[in-house]
Amino acid sequence: MSKFERVRNRALTVVVSAMLVGPTGGLTASQQAGAATAGPAVTSLSPELEALRQAESQALYGSSGIKPLAERKTSLISLGDSEISGEGVGVYEPGTDGPTNWCHRAPDSAIHKTGIPADVTYNVACSGASTVNIRIGGSKQYADELVQSDNLAIKARNTHVRLILLVAGANDDIRFGPTMTDCVTRRVFFQGECYGTYQGGWQARADAMRPKVEQTIRDLKTTMTDAGYQPGDYRLVTMGYPSPIGPDVEDNPDFPGWYGGGCLGYLRDAAWGRNAAVPIFEQAERQAAADAGAIYLDNSRLFHGHEVCSDDTWARGLWFANPDLFDENTTRQSFHPNARGHLAFASCLTQLYDSGWSQAACADPASTGQPVLHQGALSADFRQLRNEGTGLCADTYGFSSRNYTPLDLWPCHGGRNQGFWYDGANQSLHTELSHDRCVDPLGGGRSSGTALVLWNCNGGTNQRFVQVAGTLRPADTQSLCVSPPAADATLGARLVLAACDGSANQRWIKEAGQSVTFTETKSVGTAKCLDVDGGSMTDGRNVLAFDCTGNTNQKWWRNAATGQVHSLEDAAYCLDNRGSTAAGSGLGIWRCDDAHGAYLNNLRFDVGADGQLISRVSGLVATAPASGNGAITQQPAGASAAQKWAAGASAPMPYSVISYDAY
Repeated sequence: MSKFERVRNRALTVVVSAMLVGPTGGLTASQQAGAATAGPAVTSLSPELEALRQAESQALYGSSGIKPLAERKTSLISLGDSEISGEGVGVYEPGTDGPTNWCHRAPDSAIHKTGIPADVTYNVACSGASTVNIRIGGSKQYADELVQSDNLAIKARNTHVRLILLVAGANDDIRFGPTMTDCVTRRVFFQGECYGTYQGGWQARADAMRPKVEQTIRDLKTTMTDAGYQPGDYRLVTMGYPSPIGPDVEDNPDFPGWYGGGCLGYLRDAAWGRNAAVPIFEQAERQAAADAGAIYLDNSRLFHGHEVCSDDTWARGLWFANPDLFDENTTRQSFHPNARGHLAFASCLTQLYDSGWSQAACADPASTGQPVLHQGALSADFRQLRNEGTGLCADTYGFSSRNYTPLDLWPCHGGRNQGFWYDGANQSLHTELSHDRCVDPLGGGRSSGTALVLWNCNGGTNQRFVQVAGTLRPADTQSLCVSPPAADATLGARLVLAACDGSANQRWIKEAGQSVTFTETKSVGTAKCLDVDGGSMTDGRNVLAFDCTGNTNQKWWRNAATGQVHSLEDAAYCLDNRGSTAAGSGLGIWRCDDAHGAYLNNLRFDVGADGQLISRVSGLVATAPASGNGAITQQPAGASAAQKWAAGASAPMPYSVISYDAY
């Protein structure tokens, strides 16, 4: 080909490109040609966005064209809502702190503080944003703001965006902010706890939010494709939300007070938020990221030990910007990450970027103030510890995670107070309730009988355990094992250190959290259900055959390890034959742990081949009356269908909040 032909063909290419782009402010021919060397064709922007892009490019490079990807400055960008914009830090970029724009973008927001190499960092997140303010074709929040995906489109053409951070969803169906506001308002005006209002519909809210976050992720990927990027040219990270408050604040030795520290909230509300609301929220975010193909960073546990009013808080408490309580902007900075919180986010992001992992969780396992990244879903690593000898699970008493909370034995229910994670690096055993609480021998004791409690995780020798053949032993005194007391292995028994003896009571089966199943126990002959009379849980209360209602006083679980038959109405009560061996005597309920140290036979029942409930005291069988409702009696075994019991409808043990409140 001659030199003339090469010039002619190049000129024709420029003319055709100009015709395809059109005269309405899209890419110029030279820009299109330059971008093409970076990969796929670049889609033209609207005249408004193109003008903004050219002005920004002029400021970056002294020219308005689009450079090839390899020649551009590198950048990081965050999109989303107040959690990542910097709301709560206190110092904001000009023009984002009112009076007409309240995006509250902070110079100290996480995207500006990472250790990820980049020439430029952009924060286009805005306080109050929902997914509609981020997605393609969405709406602007303020007149001087762009839809966030449009902002990304400009940055992606002018720089090489290496990392996109998205934090979104809290202002969609789940309405995290308004819920938090309502709960705090109720506490300020002593109107009573809020969790009961929200817990029933919280899962539905999360389910409705999830597809909106998923579509937002897809839209950001489309934005990058339209800007000429291939999937390997950048990383898109969706980050979740940490729990800003918790019920353990009074453990802080320098507790500033409810009002002084701005940690106003009922303890049970804070417990529900940390133990149920945030985990449900986190699962929805995780699923959205997985379905849309984004990297996921779970930081739901990151602020454990750093909540408002803790000794090293990473969040701002209730805070008033001005005295006008009717101004919606007065308290908007409350319960958001402070500058230290954003440094924690930045550390997690840096570790994630360096790791190359597609899914990770970040937490502070030894309360050092230094976040640690874990590959995969940290929540999946928690296990319940089922005691081999008793069939019961290690349990933190009353769903509490306060210092000094004892560990006991309780029916397995899959709740977070029965989940434990073993940190191999620190040899510590964390409760799922709070990453900041570890199993600890009381007072550092190393003698048989020392009680086990929860305590602030500190990475110290006192909290180090090793796992040996199914047992848990202090790392520095491996002759002792975690065990129920030798004289009391019953329901509710407090766990202690005891001399290792090789017994099943000292072996723990690590398994995924799962609830024991309580089922209706229905008479085959009469279709009546085993029923605690009136649902009154007191020692000696009669047990009847009664019309099946589906209520909890008709659902039971038999512990195969002990033979005890527990009531779902109150698992501390068990079926009892009252110690009688006389035919015709009745059945009742009694506290399962009445005789500490021995599962008395009057509280133990075997199951016959045809579903009979056979008392270990008398050998007699629980028998429903021939017809109608009435007392269940013990009778010699026979062929009567009234002695045969079958499982009906089932139910797990329900979630419970902490059993106390301080005020």
